[in-house]
Amino acid sequence: MPVFYLPANSSIPVLSASDSTCLQFAQFWKPICLLEPSVWKKWLHTHRIGLVLQHDRPLPRHLHVPNSSGRFQVIQCRQAAAALYSLLKDWSTFVLIENHSYVKLIYGDAEKPPTSFYIIRVTSKPPCVVINVAFLSGTPGYLRYKTVQQLKDHIAQLTFPQRPSAKEPSVRKVTCVKFRSTAYKSHQQQRQEQLQQQPKQQPQQLSPTQQPPRKWSDVNCCVLLQKPIEKILIRYERMPSDFGTVVFPDGTTPLAPGSQTKSRTAGGGLLTTLSRYLHHRRWVWAAQSGADVEEEAIARVLATITKMRLQEGFSFAHSTAGIINMVLEVQMKGETDCDAKRFEDGMDECHLEYEKWKNSLRPCVIQYVMFPPHTTSSNSKESGSEGDGTDEVEALEEGDGELQIITECWIEPQHGLVVNCPPERDYMELLPYYKLADVPKGQ
Repeated sequence: MPVFYLPANSSIPVLSASDSTCLQFAQFWKPICLLEPSVWKKWLHTHRIGLVLQHDRPLPRHLHVPNSSGRFQVIQCRQAAAALYSLLKDWSTFVLIENHSYVKLIYGDAEKPPTSFYIIRVTSKPPCVVINVAFLSGTPGYLRYKTVQQLKDHIAQLTFPQRPSAKEPSVRKVTCVKFRSTAYKSHQQQRQEQLQQQPKQQPQQLSPTQQPPRKWSDVNCCVLLQKPIEKILIRYERMPSDFGTVVFPDGTTPLAPGSQTKSRTAGGGLLTTLSRYLHHRRWVWAAQSGADVEEEAIARVLATITKMRLQEGFSFAHSTAGIINMVLEVQMKGETDCDAKRFEDGMDECHLEYEKWKNSLRPCVIQYVMFPPHTTSSNSKESGSEGDGTDEVEALEEGDGELQIITECWIEPQHGLVVNCPPERDYMELLPYYKLADVPKGQ
């Protein structure tokens, strides 16, 4: 049972038990619940674990096109989140707040009282999740890193069963056993001869109401990331009004040459700076002129692109108002050709340091954004809401505009070339970051 719980529309934890004997225990731990991870570094040794949760299967039907009421469905990660919270609950000694804060006691000797403890705090909004781990000052470094690595390993091994679709044929699992002894082999042959002499049984017929057995496969719950994706994630809250010009996700536009006025919005600044830092490409495809193309057909194209990105290793990171953001972290390595003139006599140490840096792997984050089918119209208005797993968007006024497919690619600048690509995305192998946006298949 958690020590505290968070009431609705409140960030102040409330004691779960009414027993007066728990008051002293609660008074000690309540300040820790109120302490924000951003200030933990002043008193604690902090470690960060970033991850993206696996989405629920199957994908929502109205992910790319709104339903009859004009609402989009959003990506849900309930199964992966439940598995993650269950792991943290079993990992910790006790739970401070359900799905929020956990405490693990550290024992130097199993027969003696604990010598220290560490805190686990889950922040951010799924699918992107950040797990902050804080140790008391004085905890040995080897113990801290060992504990965090063990927690990462357990998180990486988390799986949940994936239920197959009705279209998949039923497959019966057969386990083969190999016998090494000749005695066992002869016995097996005798058994096979006996079975062959017996009359064959007819396969059992299933009634129309009976469903054939289906196979289940395990899916990894989480994808661990090295980069703080929550800080560089591109989040569109609504459709941009104009795709013909550069409009940053927060609604601001770049300054015209010679202009001294800064374009700012109420929430602007951070995303504008981020948009100028990341390498950016946008593609706009117009439906064939004169063709009667419906939004359903465009949505099927977007669904196909989504499946291709998933097969390549991308994960859902954000979805709202039909706008999907998928992320992928690739490994980059220093270029193989180096300037030998830089390393003259007496610079062997610098050369070794450079070679060490060149051979090290560095992560690079790729973000792929897909917009819902867009009709060019000057009188379009949109509004988004996130309350019940759907996003509402007012229907576009019908006009003479054309139907468009819009996608974007945002890439973190990183020195080197992409390496260690699986066959699904071998087209990225040995490419620099500024060429990655031009090569994804399905664009």
